[in-house]
Amino acid sequence: MTPDMIYWTFLLLSCGYSAILGGVDGRRIAVIYVVGSLLTIPAQRTMVVWLHLQTAVALVDTAALICLFAVAVLSRRWWPIWIAGFQLNTVATHAAAIFAPSFAPRIYFAMESFWALPALIFLVVGVTKDRRAGMTSTKQRAPDGLHRA
Repeated sequence: MTPDMIYWTFLLLSCGYSAILGGVDGRRIAVIYVVGSLLTIPAQRTMVVWLHLQTAVALVDTAALICLFAVAVLSRRWWPIWIAGFQLNTVATHAAAIFAPSFAPRIYFAMESFWALPALIFLVVGVTKDRRAGMTSTKQRAPDGLHRA
């Protein structure tokens, strides 16, 4: 299996799990990741060589960061914050390419791609922990510990 096939399989499995069992936050984050990944395909084709900043990919990643940050701010759960933090690392990698033009292209590509995997792992872990704690899309724990529909 190629790395792309592994990524897409992992993406679809984790986002599918999140969309089905993760409540509103899980569905929102799943949509953000799938749409962002799909938009990255044409964005990567705008510049074939990773010698300097990939502007289109950086814009897609920044838009995803803004969306993930919004989900994290509106959420009552802990795991969207971690996922937004991993996306912040991705955007910071683009910033490194701006401020350090000698940043090795292989390192830039690898680091830009790397942070999606821990985020997808936290997506599954977060949804699983919420489900074990009894937090579903219809029944969430309020900050005072009471259940609200």
